[in-house]
Amino acid sequence: MNNNYYLDLVTMDIIKYQGVSIYPISFKEIKETIGYEVFSQCMFPFCITKDYIEYVNNCELDSSFSLFEEIILKDKDMIKLVSIILSIFCKPEHIYTDDKRITLCDDKDNVMFVLNRDNFEEFSEILLKLNGKSKLKVEKPPKNMSDRQRDVWEKLQAGRKREEKKNEVHFYDILNVCEFAGQYRIPISEIESWTIWKILNCYNAKIGLKSYDDNLAIGLVAHDLKDIQGNNHWLKKLMIRD
Repeated sequence: MNNNYYLDLVTMDIIKYQGVSIYPISFKEIKETIGYEVFSQCMFPFCITKDYIEYVNNCELDSSFSLFEEIILKDKDMIKLVSIILSIFCKPEHIYTDDKRITLCDDKDNVMFVLNRDNFEEFSEILLKLNGKSKLKVEKPPKNMSDRQRDVWEKLQAGRKREEKKNEVHFYDILNVCEFAGQYRIPISEIESWTIWKILNCYNAKIGLKSYDDNLAIGLVAHDLKDIQGNNHWLKKLMIRD
């Protein structure tokens, strides 16, 4: 994502993209309007990729394939989900859709923004970052596998998914760490007023600093501080990275 947006993310300012305003909606507002689970479902169209479509449909798509035009705009449910997200984060008065674009207009029907195949991915990147989401990742099976090899590969994939599920960190866990971890407690009312990106940034910073403190304590006892140098130094733990 363009590094120019990080100042807006940290300060929770409005992000300007091609003339449209993308508002820093707080977790509390999301929770009170549509709920966090419904919100996550609404973000799905912005998370899908060409690789995901190929994986789900067991096909190969050519280079001219447009995810926006050929998947999202041809599915009424997808259009509805995208429209909900645009309504929340861009606040248009009207949203119009045809087979090539989604147009946002103000109360006088002046065009605010046009979402199309050329800017959908870049616009999605901003929304995903702002809301702690990422593109869906799929691992395609190697080509020309024997039946035995495919069986082993599928079992390995199933095992990975079970392990990921078991170690999954839920958003309520993240909120709990933000509130209570560290030297000082942050009131949950304060945390709820943040964007999801800012909440995740706080969580990662607290986890990083706790790791640094633990390694420092171990290093002082062992007279070996190499584990808190370079990229493991506390300052690096507070650097904002993708």
